[in-house]
Amino acid sequence: MKRRRPKSTFVPVADVLGAVTEDLKLDQRVQEFALLNLWPQLVGEPYAGCSKASRISRRGNETVLTVKVSDSAMASQMGFLLPTVQTKLNSYKAQTGIQVDKINVQVGKI
Repeated sequence: MKRRRPKSTFVPVADVLGAVTEDLKLDQRVQEFALLNLWPQLVGEPYAGCSKASRISRRGNETVLTVKVSDSAMASQMGFLLPTVQTKLNSYKAQTGIQVDKINVQVGKI
């Protein structure tokens, strides 16, 4: 008589990974990372070396992008550029799933 194998209690890896990435919000982090990496392309060469998109945070219903700049003169120049940059960032919403509502500029180490 053949011996029957007990039913497997293993869960497919895809199901486990899906649950883990959802629990740790890894999908959201990957999307944020992708958006932060777009910064040099969006601001162009003169500004890319003097500024860096450093983080994305959520405050209530607002998504806030924090940008670090090298000095106060660059912070002032960036103020004029931000509306255009925000429009460009939000044009990637379909790919990243993120709409930036506000951009904060901080002077600091890049």
